[in-house]
This record gives sequence, C-alpha cells and structure tokens, in this order.
Amino acid sequence: MDNNEEIRRSEDAVHIAALIYKIQEKEALTDEEQQELDAWVRENKDHAALYERLMDRRGRMSELKGLEEFDTAKAVRAIFDQTGLAPVRQTGRVFFSRRWLSAAAVFLLIIMGTWLFVFRRSVPVHTPSSSKVVRNDIPPGGNKAVLILADGTQIKLDSASNGQLALQGQANVVKQDNGLLTYHLSGENKPGEIFWNTIEVPRGGQYRLVLSDGSKVWLNAASSIRYPSTFTGKERSVEITGEAYFEVEKNTAMPFVVKVSDTRVEVLGTHFNIMAYSDEADVRTTLLEGAVRVRKGDAALLLTPGQQARVGEGGKIKLIGDADADDVLAWKNNLFSFNDDDIATVMRQVARWYDVDIKYEGQVTQHFSGNISRKVNVSQLFKMLELTGTVHFKIEGNYILVTN
Repeated sequence: MDNNEEIRRSEDAVHIAALIYKIQEKEALTDEEQQELDAWVRENKDHAALYERLMDRRGRMSELKGLEEFDTAKAVRAIFDQTGLAPVRQTGRVFFSRRWLSAAAVFLLIIMGTWLFVFRRSVPVHTPSSSKVVRNDIPPGGNKAVLILADGTQIKLDSASNGQLALQGQANVVKQDNGLLTYHLSGENKPGEIFWNTIEVPRGGQYRLVLSDGSKVWLNAASSIRYPSTFTGKERSVEITGEAYFEVEKNTAMPFVVKVSDTRVEVLGTHFNIMAYSDEADVRTTLLEGAVRVRKGDAALLLTPGQQARVGEGGKIKLIGDADADDVLAWKNNLFSFNDDDIATVMRQVARWYDVDIKYEGQVTQHFSGNISRKVNVSQLFKMLELTGTVHFKIEGNYILVTN
C-alpha cells in the first residue's frame, strides 16, 4: 500500500468513526452521512458486526468497565499494536469520571474496531464524498539534498539524473537508481590534491551516501556533511551539522573521525548516531556497535554499545548508560519516536521534517510518548497527537499554530 493510499484509508476510518460517535451522542446525521454509514455497514460482514457491537450500550460498557481507573499508555499501545498503527500516547495514569466513561468506551472501541476493519483491509474502501479535506496540508519530507563540489558547483540531487554526476580527483560521483549517492575510486588512491565535497540536506529532506572507503552515511533533515572525495593521510575525517547515522568501514591504519564544531568522535569501525542540531541543548553521540571515543577539549569518554555521550555548552561530557537505540534511530527508520518529550522537542522535529515554522499561543506544556510514521501528511500526524485531548494544531500557510 503506498503512502497516499495509507493516508486515505486512515482518514476514511476516522470519518466513519466520527459518524458512529455522533449517533452515540444522539446527534442527528444528515441524509448524506446516513447514506455513507449505511453503505459502510453493508460493505462486508466485519463492518456490520462492528456496528452492531457499538450500538449495544450494555456490551460496550462491560467491555471497558475498567476505564474507571485506566492506564492509558498501556491500553492504547495494545489497541494500536492490533491495528498496525503507532500513536502518540499520553503517559501516566488517568482517572475518568463516569460522565466521560461512555464516550471513552466508544472512542476506544472505534479505534480498535473501525481502524482494524477499514485501515487493514486489502480491498479498496469507498471514500466518503463528505470527508473533510484539510486545506494547506503539508506532505512529509523525502530524499532532497544539494551536492556542492570542490569548485563550488551545486547539483540538486533530488532532480539530478541517475548515473555519473562528476569526477572529483580519483573518485567518480554516481547517483544510483534508488537515490543513493556513491563515490567510486577510478584507480589506486594516491596522495594529491584533496577535493572536498559537501552535501546539504534542507528542512523537509533526508539523504544517503557511500563514501569512497565504503562507509555509509544517513543524513536527517536540516543536516550537512563535508568530506573528501578520497581519503588520504593518517585519518579519514568528515564534518557534520544536524544529525547523521554512520556505518563505518573498519581500517585500523586510518581511523575515522567525525568533527562536530569542536567535538571529535574517533572511530575504528562501528555503527553510531550523532545528533548535533544547533537548537538542541547538547551534542549526542549514541553507539550501536563497536567503539568510539568522544572528545571535547581535554575531556574524553570511551563508549561501549548502548551508551550515549552528551556534550553540553560547558564542555562536560555526560554518559548515558542505557540509551534507547529504537528512539535514537527512529528517524532513520521513518518514524517519530517520543519518550515523554515536551511539546517544544516534538515540534522541533516536526519543523525540520515538514519544513514549517512553529508558533505557540498560550501555555502549552503537554508531554508525549509513542511512535508515529514520518510518511504521513502533517494533518495526520496532528490527529494522532491530538488524541491526548490537551493540545491542538492549526495549519496556517507554512507555519503551525499550537494551542491548548
């Protein structure tokens, strides 16, 4: 299922869920809405069975009687694991009043049932004619980057043709069919003039490349890497801004070094992630495999797999012994991953990936935990975030207004 189809089916599910909820709230449907709901019920036996289940108030209440004292994080995770979706969840325990109990029961059953039967079906689903179309919706980011050659020539990689793009010293620069940029040595790597190249990834972009030594690099949105077309001398040195994940080819005779401002990450051969955005509080190096040494001035810290080094403005290096690899690499796996993150942290990620600016109105202090696909339009992302019921988003041109 492609991304547009996935989004359309999810929006259809939400629309049908809203119609069912209106009936539960004893609100009248329009003739058109009633026809849409009737058509959905008749479409297959699963829909009919779910609709009958939702109309049985006694059965509905008994199924979710435990909502009077309800762990939302655990329950919503279980529901969405069944449906194949990954929502943001509000952490902590919430105690509900009886007035809210019925609505919550219907709401959770709608999530569990409607999305299960509509979203996951392999047959086409009718798109309701009155489904709301989000104006000025913003699509997710994609493979976008600019390659800057040693002479200053700029090549827009997302629109460049596949094949050889340039010759930089002894390296052929080639764009592969899948958008991967690779450097192939045309002969023996000999000392000589160094051709420095740069890849700049804008907000709303990401890109991958293979360096001339075979090391692989993934670049997140609003990031860059500066590197030689071929490596010579005693070390393989690159410079980055933003966020990058590396899988470095081992070469004990020529260690790999990543420079982030005045922080150095020294590598022999390993898998690691560096997050070094200027609007974040610290530079975070997370080791997945192998070993790296993080240096800041006179301070140095050797990491083992599963550890993270955080370098703050004061120059001190803080060790995190149990870094969550899934959270760290979520962006590489096309996910947003939030772990009790505040709204500002969440929206910084949104701004980079969707290339938008963020404005706040009032005191918004919400925290979020959970995973959401980065392949959805921004409106779909906001629907998931708004499941907490305490934060709202409005798309206004190229910026997002965040309110309570």
